[in-house]
Amino acid sequence: FMKKLLLAFFVTLGMQTQAQLWNIQLDKDPTILGSGLAGVIWTGTEFWCAAWASANIYVADGNGNALSPASFTIPGVSGTRSMTTDGTHIYIGTAAASIYKVDPVTKTLISTINTSVPACRYLTFDPTLDNGNGGFWTGAYASDIVAVSMTGTTLNTIPAATHGLSAIYGMAYDGYSTGGPYLWAFDQGGNGADIIQLTTN
Repeated sequence: FMKKLLLAFFVTLGMQTQAQLWNIQLDKDPTILGSGLAGVIWTGTEFWCAAWASANIYVADGNGNALSPASFTIPGVSGTRSMTTDGTHIYIGTAAASIYKVDPVTKTLISTINTSVPACRYLTFDPTLDNGNGGFWTGAYASDIVAVSMTGTTLNTIPAATHGLSAIYGMAYDGYSTGGPYLWAFDQGGNGADIIQLTTN
């Protein structure tokens, strides 16, 4: 259920309206693709759904239906927990200290971005970081939420004592909602699975 909720959140986050925060655009059970799913991204042509305990990345069309072949691997990347994009490349977090830059067309690893963050479990691209050069918000569970540049340099930190969340597994940047920008954190702690809105400053 948690994985289904996570998938539904990341593919349905839309622009804020007076009536609601987002509109559901797709509601599909991703476990038809595979098991142990932890991260999802829309590449512009297909969904990638990653299995955290393997190197498999499953693929689905815009309606959530499995494609053929049903999965692929990226040599040099395994255990994907999260994926984000700058609009050109896919960036992958595997709960290691590195972020992996991938070509979505060739599905190959381009480069590795080393960070000082012990575990990049969740990962979201923020185009406003580093004076508009872009960067990522990343971290793991109850740790600090850290902003890093496109080369891995630490830019900013939201201390764990400030955000107070205990089990962050997913995160999304929101530069559209009134009053933002915001980060939306998927927190497995507390009373269960919660989606928490955080400010970036």
